[in-house]
Amino acid sequence: KQRMLKLENQNTTPSNHIEKINGTTLNSSDTISIDAPNTKSGNVISFFCEIENMSTIKVGHGQNTYSSSSVRVRNNLLEIYRKDKEDVLVKSYETNLTFEKFINIVITTNDNNTANVLLSSDSGVYTVENVEWIGCSGTVYAMAVSGTYTNYELSYYCKDVLKPVWIFGDSYMSMWNVYTSEFGAKNFLKDSYPG
Repeated sequence: KQRMLKLENQNTTPSNHIEKINGTTLNSSDTISIDAPNTKSGNVISFFCEIENMSTIKVGHGQNTYSSSSVRVRNNLLEIYRKDKEDVLVKSYETNLTFEKFINIVITTNDNNTANVLLSSDSGVYTVENVEWIGCSGTVYAMAVSGTYTNYELSYYCKDVLKPVWIFGDSYMSMWNVYTSEFGAKNFLKDSYPG
């Protein structure tokens, strides 16, 4: 007798499949990374760590590659960068946060080449919405530019995998994120490798 597999009540899409990497210590110049697709929106990148000696932390999508973006936190500054030939400062924000016990950075990409960034510490929360974000290629990473951090976790997932249509393309599809948003078409995943 064969068993029939019931799929009608099961979600067969890899919903909320979260990739994680964690460990005990990040020292100056240490980098951790997760392989990630070239999805344009719906990405959620999260980095948490406890602080032994706070200096500068960098979290982003794409390292030393075209079409990458990153967040740098140092002192009470939140800086957003994009990669051209060199790192280009997009915007700098004074957060008025202090970092003594922990830091948490959450980056959520939108469908119009922007992102929302949530930064929290033991002294409070600071958020930025719709800041320029083109990071969509290469690895998702966290780097201790300087300082010492413990009990860290970097995670990544893409909410857009739950959408019913997935579109893959090359660099010509990169602007679809902006154009489709302008025309109200939002119910699909966009994955393209810009070059």
